[in-house]
Amino acid sequence: MSTPYYKAKPSNETKGGDPGLEPRSKQSENPMVIAAVERAVARYRDGRPEAFLDLEPWEIRHLLAAGLLTDEELEATGLAKS
Repeated sequence: MSTPYYKAKPSNETKGGDPGLEPRSKQSENPMVIAAVERAVARYRDGRPEAFLDLEPWEIRHLLAAGLLTDEELEATGLAKS
């Protein structure tokens, strides 16, 4: 007697998402992200142009989505191109 042949069928289900594909306009609800970005903005406005260099990509996305910088500041930092 032979065993039946079962062919694996493709599933339309996904297992998690790629964090790199999140919408860029999404603000973070994480208090640690919010605090880090607010500290970076304060340092930048205190005259430290390197304040945003250590921010993670999700922190930069929050910064841009929250609109914490003026258009002039965005141009000066180069973040307007992100």
